[in-house]
Amino acid sequence: MNRYELEVRAQCPANKKVLDVYQVVVVSRAMIEVEKLWSYFKQFEDEAIFQEELTRGAALAFPGAEVTTTGWHSCVKTTCTAP
Repeated sequence: MNRYELEVRAQCPANKKVLDVYQVVVVSRAMIEVEKLWSYFKQFEDEAIFQEELTRGAALAFPGAEVTTTGWHSCVKTTCTAP
């Protein structure tokens, strides 16, 4: 099993002047090139996206991977996981 951990920033859909920060964990049996991971997530710095959509989209972009994101929104810690 391979485990990749990174910090990702994405534009907040509720306040586009704010960048949300997420701790992301991707677990996969297959190797994923870290450059592909970074390239995928980097696009969201300029795009408004909800955490749940970010998590599901990443799981679809890397078939067979489980993706977990953790972030804080209005003092609420939110963790999302998508297979």
